[in-house]
Amino acid sequence: MAGGFGGAPGSSEFRAVDGRFYTDAARVPVRRAVRKSLPPPPVTSRMAGDCVRAVFWTRFALKGFFMIDATQFVTALYTGILGRGPDEKGLASNAARVENGAPPAEVARSFVQSAEFLKKFAAKINWRPLDSAKPLPIELAVTPDDGRRLWDRVESVWSKLGAEEPYYSLVPNPRWKSGEMTGGKNLDAFYATGLADMQRFDAWLARNGVSTDGAATCVELGCGVGRSTIWLARRFQRVVALDVSAPLLDLARKKAEAEGIGNVEFVHVRSAADLGPLAAADVFYSQGVLQHDPPPMIAEILDHAFAGLRAPGLAFFQIPTYRAGYAFDLKSWLDDGRDPGTETHVLPQKAIFDLAWRHGVKPLEAESDNALGAADGAISTTFLMEKVAMEKVAAKPAPKASAKKKVNQVPRPKRGAPG
Repeated sequence: MAGGFGGAPGSSEFRAVDGRFYTDAARVPVRRAVRKSLPPPPVTSRMAGDCVRAVFWTRFALKGFFMIDATQFVTALYTGILGRGPDEKGLASNAARVENGAPPAEVARSFVQSAEFLKKFAAKINWRPLDSAKPLPIELAVTPDDGRRLWDRVESVWSKLGAEEPYYSLVPNPRWKSGEMTGGKNLDAFYATGLADMQRFDAWLARNGVSTDGAATCVELGCGVGRSTIWLARRFQRVVALDVSAPLLDLARKKAEAEGIGNVEFVHVRSAADLGPLAAADVFYSQGVLQHDPPPMIAEILDHAFAGLRAPGLAFFQIPTYRAGYAFDLKSWLDDGRDPGTETHVLPQKAIFDLAWRHGVKPLEAESDNALGAADGAISTTFLMEKVAMEKVAAKPAPKASAKKKVNQVPRPKRGAPG
């Protein structure tokens, strides 16, 4: 039998014999092979894909088997993707496909693209296009007193979280709960995750033909315990790390000292008056932070960040920009006595682009991300923007008129002339 989990039929890493899949490297479980062979399913919703992968890998990869037969593999597809046990006919036909050499990834894709799966997840697949979505009722205008109350409440919430669950509140993985972070091993693993953020940052920069080379100062909004800060400090001459939570800042300082990092200034931000460091930034960086601030605060922070960014500076940040049913009423939120915890908020793209335009900041790329996981009806967006030097804009030559005769073009009436 040809084919195997390694991707191409006859892969040297994984091979199939007599209906069973074997690995040449005894220490590599088959679950890694399956992960390698199954790309994100080609459906119209990223959320549906997240759902499939979460369910499938949770159920199928609980244990690392060194070999499984075709029947076990197909059974896992039925339970993990369709959420039911296999019927006799379907099990036999799909197992036969695998045994006859069909790539496992192809068989798995047929389940994701089946009418049964699409019907089951139709409601989640069809919501993402926003062409028919109505504007969200979000109140942005605030008085100085209400603005003060907004900042005070956010500071109170995150000071509590920073004292009780400083790592888990930032990256909600059970591995990072306080009880698990007493040893150095987990602590090192937590901070190591910041490297992936830098690699993602580099990918965005490269994709848009820009670079942070020569950028002296990076201002990080929402540094938390310094998970990204220690990596930013390795690439910039100076980093100013801002956060609303004093307990989180204390841990970030201790981490920087332990790493021998001396080019980071930590600033406790308790109101918009403390956002002064944003006025001297070559790079503005904020990931997974602004989503926890109410919309008026997000807008206020971005207004300061865009105004203070030095041309040709870069802004790399993430904000949820849509969630079905979301609304923000200032009075209701301020008067709500419940602990909001790590709740997430929304600022629509139009508000973000309006603020950027006001300060001569142009979008280079805006792309939906997975910061909110598979939350129903929610879109989080990562932005990369660049501050444009106004003198360069003024000096840009106007495009020359084409000498070619324009065909089938309706003449435009002069401004003010009757149409």
